[in-house]
Amino acid sequence: MLRGVGLADIGDVSAADVHDRNGETMEVLEQIVGATASAGKFPVVLGGDHSISLPAIRGVLGAHPRLGIIHFDAHPDYRRARDDDWRASCHHGNFMGWLLGDPRVERLVQFGVRQLIADEIAPNDKVSRWPGVSAATATPESVLEDLPSDLPYYVTIDVDCLDPLVMPSTGTPLPGGFTHLQLVELLDGLCGAREIVGVDIVEYMPDGNHYAGHVAADVLLRVLDSALGDRGQ
Repeated sequence: MLRGVGLADIGDVSAADVHDRNGETMEVLEQIVGATASAGKFPVVLGGDHSISLPAIRGVLGAHPRLGIIHFDAHPDYRRARDDDWRASCHHGNFMGWLLGDPRVERLVQFGVRQLIADEIAPNDKVSRWPGVSAATATPESVLEDLPSDLPYYVTIDVDCLDPLVMPSTGTPLPGGFTHLQLVELLDGLCGAREIVGVDIVEYMPDGNHYAGHVAADVLLRVLDSALGDRGQ
């Protein structure tokens, strides 16, 4: 596993205990991820609030101006495509709207969404969604048609895509999610069949449940092995 792949931990983006919402930390994260991706390396971001995926993916877009997003989450994290001031209103539940409003993002495929919401989500031709039950039983072969082979992809994983029995250590758990095995099998098939250029894992909230931390770490390790195992980076 990961034979020939070098890993480097560049530490925390900021040493601050409290961060301003949509403040300087977000800008620094975009710069760091952008520099990493432009150097031909594979950025890995660990959160934290899911809104950090906005600057992380924008950083990758600096090196890959055509991009698809593979999104695992219990929630869609958007209502409509947006191009307004993200600093005023971006949060973990709507950040994807600004990415869908970016013409460089050509595809978004979501897996595991099972949130019940009153507000209607605006249709978008860029988006395909495999909700809760269908995502948990999907095979990689059945969903690869939603992932054009000529695009590089960024993978973003909210740990609440997992069932709370597997991942209780998160802020907005919903029943009916993936088992650990279902998630890693789907990730392995997708990441092994498409070019993956970055990944984040977010919304993990350490609470003394060491098992949940092991699950999150294992999911990340398997993504890296599938995406990089034969690259020797």
